[in-house]
Amino acid sequence: GSSPPVTRPGPAPATRSNSALSSYMETQTSVAIPMEDDGVRVLCSTQSPSSVQSSVASTISMPLNKVIVEMKRGGGGYGGKIANATPYACSAAFAAHKHRREVRLVSNIKDCMTSTGKRCPWKFEYRVAFTPQGKVTAVSGTVYAANWRATNDFARCYDIANWDVTGVTCNVDAPQNTWMRSPTELGECTFINEVMDHVATQLRMPAEQVRSVNLAAPTPGGGVSNLPSLFNNLLTSASWPQQKTDGLRSD
Repeated sequence: GSSPPVTRPGPAPATRSNSALSSYMETQTSVAIPMEDDGVRVLCSTQSPSSVQSSVASTISMPLNKVIVEMKRGGGGYGGKIANATPYACSAAFAAHKHRREVRLVSNIKDCMTSTGKRCPWKFEYRVAFTPQGKVTAVSGTVYAANWRATNDFARCYDIANWDVTGVTCNVDAPQNTWMRSPTELGECTFINEVMDHVATQLRMPAEQVRSVNLAAPTPGGGVSNLPSLFNNLLTSASWPQQKTDGLRSD
């Protein structure tokens, strides 16, 4: 028969994916120009012109048709300018409307990170069951996210039969986080590979062996997963065992 799952007593292990600076090619920028009919024209580096229009109209109490929003280029927002450009546009528009003169607002990277946040930080507390051969049979736990949506489905390229992870959003006294490009990728990759490393450490097995055992098998007809063969070919072509040996010697 199959080997029983391995369990370990003690507190649930935990890992974190901390917040990180967002790599804007251009920081948050807005120019507001008052118009003759008491309206305002806003040139804004935003990924959501309609949100800027409605927010500016609400801020200075005017109809939508008196707010014109123009956006020539996003300036490399990568998701960081979907909502976070709006406060800058509203501030510039309010000042322009009040003083009846053009207002230009260009932030530096420090102000951007202070006012609109960074990539979302997460914490993952988990339990994992696995066989003596390194096959992960179950993962359960909780992902905590600060001021953002908590990810909970990140087995990704691994075949894990029993998955029970809950996401919890925590309200904290800090600026909102930025929905930057691939916003959950960093945390998800960190968490699932931390689980694999944890299993490898407990069994005193090479981490790449545990990963290989748990990779999703190819689907019939040459479907989406050829990962086992790709992974093993990569280990061979990169001379990974020799690189590990050389690295230990240099240390």
